[in-house]
Amino acid sequence: MGIVFKGHGYLLLVFYVAALVLTQLVVDYVLGEGFYKATAWPKYVGIGLGALLCWVVGRWLNSGAGRRLVDPETGDEVVLAAPRHDFFFVKLEHWGLIGAMTCVVLTVLSELGIVQL
Repeated sequence: MGIVFKGHGYLLLVFYVAALVLTQLVVDYVLGEGFYKATAWPKYVGIGLGALLCWVVGRWLNSGAGRRLVDPETGDEVVLAAPRHDFFFVKLEHWGLIGAMTCVVLTVLSELGIVQL
């Protein structure tokens, strides 16, 4: 099995799992035990929160510029590429967009009765 992430791309899994678990804990505590499993909207909130975290942190991590190295003797410059943070070759912030689109698609499909969460 090869490496599926580059840089801090593993944060994708951390953000989505943590957001879904945190959403379940908060919803079940506030609205009663079992409410999370009985209704769909808390799962959309969890996915949306994970997507927001991926977008914000991914934009911040991938916004860094590359390092500029200058040879003191010749004055030649070399610019090293900025580090990338991705998961399955997709930048971390783009996984935020994918998560947001997933929320929209799941909402439409559940309203049409095709999918039930």
